[in-house]
Amino acid sequence: MHNMSRGQQVVFIVLIAALLIETGVMIWTGRAEKAFNDDIIIDAKSMEPLDEAVSNEKGNDESADIQKEQLQTIKVYVSGSVNKPGVYELSDGDRVEAAIQAAGGVSSDADMSGINLAQRLKDEDMIYVPKVGEAASSVISRNAQQKDGKIDINSATIEELDKLPGIGPAKAQNIIDYREQNGPFKAIEDIQQVSGIGPATFEDIKDLIVAR
Repeated sequence: MHNMSRGQQVVFIVLIAALLIETGVMIWTGRAEKAFNDDIIIDAKSMEPLDEAVSNEKGNDESADIQKEQLQTIKVYVSGSVNKPGVYELSDGDRVEAAIQAAGGVSSDADMSGINLAQRLKDEDMIYVPKVGEAASSVISRNAQQKDGKIDINSATIEELDKLPGIGPAKAQNIIDYREQNGPFKAIEDIQQVSGIGPATFEDIKDLIVAR
């Protein structure tokens, strides 16, 4: 350094400074690249549980859909003071309220005081909504086919009534129409008040029916 001229010393210092700067840049660039790569690895690892959670959530949704599709359905008969009497398909576990809603709701003359809207339904149930002032013998009847093999004419469907001798689809519909308009039969003999059912037909079916 002492043998160098002042100009040479300046050049030497500038070269040393440039070398140090270049070395510092290389070191910083290497660390930055490593940190960037580490960030990518961390981000990739952090995404794995998220992807797994999304997959699990999707699987749970699909499982719920399958279970929903596998829910059993039931058929119930709704009659009396409702806007659209008939047989309706509901989900197993539905309540009386759902059946009445399916039948278009109750009519203006309906008496709901004796009906438990929260009661759960079963397949083949019959829900009868009485009129105001009418003494309904049964609001919900279960399974018209009794243990003794007799048909309950207050809850039987068209198909069940059609099985009786001398009762075809037309007379079966007449029976249902009659009880919808007049309420449940109080005795089996009352079925003779239905159009098309006379004493002869009653003699053929009296030992096969009940009125409950």
